[in-house]
Amino acid sequence: MRFGGSLLGYVGLPVEAKSGCFVKLDSNENFFVDADFLRLVFAEALRDVDLRLYDPGVMAELREALGRYVGVSGGCVCVGSGAEHLIDFVVQSFLGVGDNVVCVVPSFFMYGKRVSLCGANVVDVPLREDLSLDVDAVLAKCNDRTRLVFVCSPNNPTGNEFGWGEVEALADGCSAHIVVDEAYAEFGDGSMCSRAVDKENAVVVRTFSKAFGLAGLLFGYLVANEGLASGLSEVVPYTVGTVVARFVERLLDRRDVVDGWIRRVKEEREKLIRELRSIGGVEVFDSKATFVTFKPEMDARMTGKIFRVFGWFLTCF
Repeated sequence: MRFGGSLLGYVGLPVEAKSGCFVKLDSNENFFVDADFLRLVFAEALRDVDLRLYDPGVMAELREALGRYVGVSGGCVCVGSGAEHLIDFVVQSFLGVGDNVVCVVPSFFMYGKRVSLCGANVVDVPLREDLSLDVDAVLAKCNDRTRLVFVCSPNNPTGNEFGWGEVEALADGCSAHIVVDEAYAEFGDGSMCSRAVDKENAVVVRTFSKAFGLAGLLFGYLVANEGLASGLSEVVPYTVGTVVARFVERLLDRRDVVDGWIRRVKEEREKLIRELRSIGGVEVFDSKATFVTFKPEMDARMTGKIFRVFGWFLTCF
């Protein structure tokens, strides 16, 4: 069985598709990350942990480390087993049957799926033609039953980044919680975390699956005002194991290495944009993520040129 827009669709892949015969790009995994380096750091973390014991202090230390990373108090951080887990956690915490959620589209398909499981209603608001966020249109769709508004920045799949001013206008303009998905924030111009903590109804969700290359580990965290973040942390206090916590702390101490991976992605992204723009008849949008959105004139000649560019790009791996 295939599930549209779901990772479950890969269950039936033949063995050769999983063993490195081609580069799978559609999940936006980060192949610039050094897998051997990650294994080494993980082994170091494992040696420091007694797996027989609970460690009540490790979560507090992890939240403090993450807080330093994004410039907020550790009390404003809540951790979880990946960004999707935290999105689901927020959805379950705020939604009931018949509630409304506004989703900016096109964007990450998982928001709507999680909302539907709660019996709530999804209201889609499209981006403008230039892919900018239509704040007035979003607010026009909010009412007294609207509990959440999902915004992804940098946005998946368009790659563009929205500003804090737009998110703040949403937070000030309605009573719903504004959930900002910053999965690709390290590849953009910055994070909204330090400003979001000053709002009562702003939540920022982040992940280690992209910039840190931990798609196979599933670690994420959210940032919100201290009352909200602490309350959510108390509801589910043990969402991350001690080994994962210590591993993440060690990676945060090696920001020099991680920053190098991020720089390489940005460099290759700009090369790809330049090559695509060199093809006449292709509109290429600026990107702050790990992918590029473009709109070609679809004829056989144009398609061939685009595939040649992607063939060049994949040699970078």
